[in-house]
Amino acid sequence: MSPDFVRYSPEIETFDPKLSEYMTRIIAFWENKVRESPTTEGTGRAVRGAHAKTIGVARAEVEILGDAPAPYAQGIYAKPGRHDALIRFSSAANHLGPDASLGPVLGFAIKIFDIVGTKLVDDEPNATTFDLVLKNNPTFIANTAKHYLFIQEIGDRVGDYLARGKTGFRDLLNDYLTGKGTLEQDDWAWEELFAFVKTATQTPVRNPLLSTYWTMASVRHGDYIAKVRVAPTAENAENAIHHQLDLGSGPDVFGPTVEDELRAHAFDFELQVQLCADLTAMPVNDAPWNGPRNCLHSSPSAECTFPARTSRDPRTGTRVTHSHSTSGG
Repeated sequence: MSPDFVRYSPEIETFDPKLSEYMTRIIAFWENKVRESPTTEGTGRAVRGAHAKTIGVARAEVEILGDAPAPYAQGIYAKPGRHDALIRFSSAANHLGPDASLGPVLGFAIKIFDIVGTKLVDDEPNATTFDLVLKNNPTFIANTAKHYLFIQEIGDRVGDYLARGKTGFRDLLNDYLTGKGTLEQDDWAWEELFAFVKTATQTPVRNPLLSTYWTMASVRHGDYIAKVRVAPTAENAENAIHHQLDLGSGPDVFGPTVEDELRAHAFDFELQVQLCADLTAMPVNDAPWNGPRNCLHSSPSAECTFPARTSRDPRTGTRVTHSHSTSGG
């Protein structure tokens, strides 16, 4: 018997009354970071604030399936069809550098073309693209905009902390936990700290085309609540050239791996919608908490195919429709 999926309603979300103030400060931080990046990153040109290093950009085709059960066939997934798409693989780090120093956490951004519907972008409501941004880790390291204010600063300076050895590492953990001394002890960011440490230490080094990617927080899925993941098919592993990666073998490992693979074979992924069946087990207002897997029920809603080709110069934005907005405050 099918589970009773949680229905979306605005009441399940909580928003800090100071959210607008926090967002203004967050945007100012990232605008300033990008403004200074030609100097700070040493490239002489602007660099993205987050997911700064491009691994590769692949042209793809997304097929929205026609046989998904009704709870999964919501929003853009309600109309079967084929759409051109671009996929940007990236390091999730805020800086440029060798893959070994940036780490194994990767981004997977999908831009799907020819998607009708009003988008949640004030200056481009009639855009015909639809965007999903995913990572090879199912949790996010900041739970609220208030937390993100200090986490964005700490995350941007991780390299500086670690360069000071054991003392710097302790300072990193202390600043993360206490909000750089701004949080009362009852509000210390334990969940965020655990999520950060888990992400940093337990994310495997893996071929990007053999990795699974998730939306880090829950999202609205029409009448329901979901997380979305993109998972490689079994054929990907059979076709892959690179099954083991050594990030110490050179400054760029992930990018050449993607290029080698896509020059040799096409690769397929399933875009799977994971519907929430239990708000206690999967609280939408607690992004660092991944919850037990039995609170999520999956069904493939689309398939993504990469032809055998790739390039390296992305130009992307973020646009979604109201039916697929991010849930939680």
